[in-house]
Amino acid sequence: MNKKMKKSQYVFIIVSVIIIIALYVIYNCLGLKIENFPLLAFIISVVASILASLVYSILDDFFFKTKQDELIDKLTQSTQMIDNMITKGIVRLQYRNEISDEYWNSFIINAGDTLILSGKTLYRWIRFEELKSIFTLYLVKKIKAGCKVTFVIYKVDNLKGRDKQERDDFKKFLNEEIFSKIYKKNESTKGCLTIKETEILPYFYITNGIESVVMPYFANVSNDKNLALILKSNNNKLDRTYLEDYQNIIKDATDNSWIKEYKNQHGLG
Repeated sequence: MNKKMKKSQYVFIIVSVIIIIALYVIYNCLGLKIENFPLLAFIISVVASILASLVYSILDDFFFKTKQDELIDKLTQSTQMIDNMITKGIVRLQYRNEISDEYWNSFIINAGDTLILSGKTLYRWIRFEELKSIFTLYLVKKIKAGCKVTFVIYKVDNLKGRDKQERDDFKKFLNEEIFSKIYKKNESTKGCLTIKETEILPYFYITNGIESVVMPYFANVSNDKNLALILKSNNNKLDRTYLEDYQNIIKDATDNSWIKEYKNQHGLG
C-alpha cells in the first residue's frame, strides 16, 4: 500500500468522523429522530461501514502486517539454517534418548564396507533380545561379506561397577555369538574384526560408512540427553574430519586380546 493511498484514507476518515459527529449533534440538538430520515440513515450507515473498513485496514497494515513480517523473517531464518545444515552434510540433531531402536538397528543393517562402533554404546545392541538378534545377524553377515568392523572400548582399569560388568557381558556375547560364527577351521571371511582399547575417548563417534553419529561426552552428568549430531558420511568434509581424527585415536589405542584368546582356546592359531 503506497503513501498516497494512506493519505487519502486518513483524509476520508477525518472527514467521515466530522460528518457523523456533526450530524449526530445537529439532529440531537434539533430533537429530530434519525429513523424519520431513512435515506440519511442509510448514507450514515454506509459511511460508517466504509470508515470501519478503512480503520481495520490501517490497523492491519500497522499491527498485523508487522506480525506477519516478523513471522516471515523467522521462517526465512529457519530455512537458511536448514539449508546451511544440509550443505554441511548434517542430517539432523537429536537428543540421544530420542534416537529410536529402529535407527540403531538400521545403522547396522545398512552398514557399508566400514563400521566403527565405540564407547559404552556398544552394550546397547546386546541389552535387549530384539536388538541383540539383529545386531548378531547383520554383524556376522557384514564381516563375512567384507566389511571392516572396529570396536573401540574402554580399558578394564578405567571401569568399575556397572561399566565393568557391561564390558564382561560384551566379551561373553562376542565369544558366544560372533567369534564362534566368523572364526572357524578351514573357513575364511572377506572382512575383519578389530577391537581396540583406550583409557579415554574425547567424544562419541560411530560410523557405518553412510551416516555417522557424533556427540560430546559429559564428565559428571548422564549422557541420556546428550545432543547427537547425525552426519552424512559420503564425501562430507565435516565427517571426514571426525573420521580422520578418530582413526588417529584408534591408531594410538591398545590391541584388545579377546580375539587372540578365543583363537588360541579353539586351536585356530
